[in-house]
Amino acid sequence: NISIFIPSGSTVAELTKLFIEFKNLTVITTGLDNINVLKNYPFIKLIVPGGELHEGYDFVGTVTNETIDRFSADLLLFSCSGITADGFTSKDALRLDIIKKMQKNSTKVVLLSDSSKVGKKYTYKGFGFEKIDHVIMEKMPSSQALINRLGKKLIVADRNL
Repeated sequence: NISIFIPSGSTVAELTKLFIEFKNLTVITTGLDNINVLKNYPFIKLIVPGGELHEGYDFVGTVTNETIDRFSADLLLFSCSGITADGFTSKDALRLDIIKKMQKNSTKVVLLSDSSKVGKKYTYKGFGFEKIDHVIMEKMPSSQALINRLGKKLIVADRNL
């Protein structure tokens, strides 16, 4: 059985649609979009930490953070608001707190970022790339500095795009 933390985010919500192919998967998620997709997959054990519904699509706050501390996962899949060679950033402190908590309780950490986020910086700074095992993007980023910084951690989903 594989366990995965998945916070809210449009990029990870798209990925959850592919989980229908998996069996013996436990998903711990705070994203309402993820819950709405995964609740229909009979072979996935779905765990929702609960908490305060934030902006209508994810759970955040003290209850959520305390509940996440009760779990460990094999993998964290998350997305960000912006990414540069200096690291990733978020527009929302509450969501970033959830991601940081999940990272501390995960064996492997994978950041999913589409190329539109490259070069953008937002208010809230994430943890360093040294805590991330892989960064997956749909195409090669436009920033050579980011490519150099990530090195072998960068995975490009489709080099033909």
